[in-house]
Amino acid sequence: MKKLTQYCLVFALFAAQSTYSYAGGDGLTVSKHVVVNAPADEVWALVGDYNSLDQWHPAITKSEFVVMGDRGGDIRVLTLADGNALYDELTAYDEAAKQYTYRLLKSPLPLYGYLGSMVVSDNGNNTSTIKWKSRFYADGVSDAEAVELIQGVYTAGLTSLKARFDQK
Repeated sequence: MKKLTQYCLVFALFAAQSTYSYAGGDGLTVSKHVVVNAPADEVWALVGDYNSLDQWHPAITKSEFVVMGDRGGDIRVLTLADGNALYDELTAYDEAAKQYTYRLLKSPLPLYGYLGSMVVSDNGNNTSTIKWKSRFYADGVSDAEAVELIQGVYTAGLTSLKARFDQK
């Protein structure tokens, strides 16, 4: 019953945001990656925890679940330093492949239809590649501005991960 109540509350919260109208085409894409000096299992232990973004991304001060599914359907709230919040939903999680996908439900960012993924690949020799990519549409800003914004988000997070794993 508690889980049903959580789902109802979240549905009510996001009902207005769930009516996306896509402007056609494939949208904008951003893809960034970084190689770190750590084995994939170690990197995935941190990055693969869908609720750990506040532990490694400098722009996120708090990450908490408002709904927990079974490795799909989890909804987290990411609080930014300025107090704004982003809500996103885990849409797929593959432990063996070390990857997950998610979609942005509500955000102060000038975009919509955001679908993102994180993948950790083993390179051998105790190094790994972390790849963060997404597809989305600009909303109220130019395509170039929206892409630059997301590139900045990814660069900040991946730079933080590189520093964390390369210090060991």
